[in-house]
Amino acid sequence: MIVGDIDDLEAATVRDIAARKRGAGSSSHFAGRTVAAVFEHASLRTRSAVAGAVAALGGIPVFFAGEEVGIDQRERAEDVAILLSRHHSLVSARLRSHSTFTRMAGAIEGSGVPMVNLLTDYAHPTQALADVMTVQDCFPGRPAESLKIAYVGDSNNVARSLVKAAIATGMSIVVASPEGYSFDGDDRASFEAYRRASGSASTVEFGVDPLEVVPGSDVIYTDVWVSMGQETMVEKAAAFRPYQVSEALLDRANREAIVLHCLPAHRGSEITAEVLEGPRSRVWEQAKNRLDAMVALFSMLGGRDG
Repeated sequence: MIVGDIDDLEAATVRDIAARKRGAGSSSHFAGRTVAAVFEHASLRTRSAVAGAVAALGGIPVFFAGEEVGIDQRERAEDVAILLSRHHSLVSARLRSHSTFTRMAGAIEGSGVPMVNLLTDYAHPTQALADVMTVQDCFPGRPAESLKIAYVGDSNNVARSLVKAAIATGMSIVVASPEGYSFDGDDRASFEAYRRASGSASTVEFGVDPLEVVPGSDVIYTDVWVSMGQETMVEKAAAFRPYQVSEALLDRANREAIVLHCLPAHRGSEITAEVLEGPRSRVWEQAKNRLDAMVALFSMLGGRDG
């Protein structure tokens, strides 16, 4: 199975992971087996989560730095994937370009070896699984359909996967981004297609003014303004300054609203230190859930025959 983004998973699987119905605790899914993880980008939470998840499932993680692999320099992306699929029981990768992931996945599709996207410039599905898990943890007893997420900031890879995870679980979501940084028509069409295919009651909305989208929300979510080194802060700062998650913005949300950030955070830029470290921040629970979500996903994939 190839997991390039959330919509490669059945909505029921996403719901089960969010509700901790899969992969709870340790098991022997990968006993005596290895899992490959290629990292073209620096990583803390994802690398730690991969290591912990594979160990919890009885396996051994094997890490490869991008510079030592030399994808499309020393060897074609396809050749790297084929080799790893012959050595390991699961292949995962954090890559600069989603097209590289697509090529690698295509080379081993049908081999019986799963491949998981650990982050590309297009998607971050393992983060989104942890996100919806965190939301449900923080609102026990609330049906997912009653919850609303307000994502404030760049319509980037994190936001794209988050929207799909919200759809899969039935949560509603509204995305507020500056003009020129919002999801285009193709993305919006893909969200609607996934919503229809999932039979989801979720609503997906888009706005420009964060002050207008935050009221009524249970979750305020933000991410760094500069993703994957694509632009300099100077080029974005002016457009994104009104999108900072501050106490004033948080006060417009529901009284019990929480704040999420996928980290690392730039205090004083996309979020103030007071909010990030305040009583309604759940960023460390969210970061902890990166491990729990990875265990659940790898457990599900390790139990498949192809």
